[in-house]
Amino acid sequence: MPAEGPQQFELNTLQSILTAIDQPIATKNGLWCGVFGGLGVLLLIIVYGATEYQFLSGIWLFFMCFMSGLCVGGAAIINRLSNQNKIAIQYLDRDAIVKRIDELEM
Repeated sequence: MPAEGPQQFELNTLQSILTAIDQPIATKNGLWCGVFGGLGVLLLIIVYGATEYQFLSGIWLFFMCFMSGLCVGGAAIINRLSNQNKIAIQYLDRDAIVKRIDELEM
């Protein structure tokens, strides 16, 4: 498999940036943030109810608390990345990127 040269790498990078500008993924990130956050909160509610009525053993409660922490933490990370994506895209010059892609393709 041949390695790509510096020009090909720059071209691929600029094309992916242009795609990100044209089709931001912020809406998908918001959906996943909500799903993971909701699942984490649901697991915490289940753990609270299970400890109140002693439905589950200690190991299952620990596991559900751990999974809840992963879900809420994942939602926070997705939210942060989504916000950084929104902030960064507005400062990129689309015309300059298109011009540089045209130069590299010649």
